[in-house]
Amino acid sequence: MKISVVEDLLTVFVFTIINSLSTAGGQPFRAALESLAISLVLFIGISYAFYVFFNKFLFRYSIREEDVLMLAFGLLLLMVSLSGILNLSTSFGAYLCGSIVSSWKDKWKTLDNDLRKFSYIFIAFFFLTAGLSATLHNANYLVLLLLIPFVLIVKFIGVYLGSFAAYRSSRISLFTSLGMMPRGELTLIIVSSAVTAGLLSPIYLGMTAMVVFVIAFISYFMLRDSMRIYMYFRMKFPKLIVLGRRGFS
Repeated sequence: MKISVVEDLLTVFVFTIINSLSTAGGQPFRAALESLAISLVLFIGISYAFYVFFNKFLFRYSIREEDVLMLAFGLLLLMVSLSGILNLSTSFGAYLCGSIVSSWKDKWKTLDNDLRKFSYIFIAFFFLTAGLSATLHNANYLVLLLLIPFVLIVKFIGVYLGSFAAYRSSRISLFTSLGMMPRGELTLIIVSSAVTAGLLSPIYLGMTAMVVFVIAFISYFMLRDSMRIYMYFRMKFPKLIVLGRRGFS
């Protein structure tokens, strides 16, 4: 979960850079740095204001669950509008709102379930629009055949090393790497945003969607046999130690 949250947070900041590049003119590097600096200041400032001041004020009152739900949607509109005014990605505002509203779940127990119902609708709508935008017309299938194993290997190694650096356990790192394999929706969002901004050709969205689909399909079998894969590596490399003493522990 921690790795997933970090991945989501980094993706949100990538959105701000992509959005700035679409209107950068002749100074893309400066625009990217400015958008990144503004997003960091806004993220830290808004989070601090809510967690330290506004939440304490809000928690004093017995507010009904349905009113809190409307407050959450109002905050969403406010953060998205503010991000748009500052020329940041609207996804940044949505993520900022979600990080704030997540702190309300302990006070209002049903808020999480109420919001999850709406999230299913938005997720389905996203994949529907992404599927309608994706096309494999004139796709380079040779590149696709090379890209799929490359993405599998790079993503596995990247998540494995990050997990191992945090937990020093090869077993946890292996399972985390396999579990993160099918998470390709963020890749689709990034490429879709780049296509919308005119930075990439629409053909790349179709190729990315195909890579995400194939990797998610393969990941099912890898996750199903994750213990067998772990035992195989443990037998083949019984004394493997990577960046720590515990190795395949």
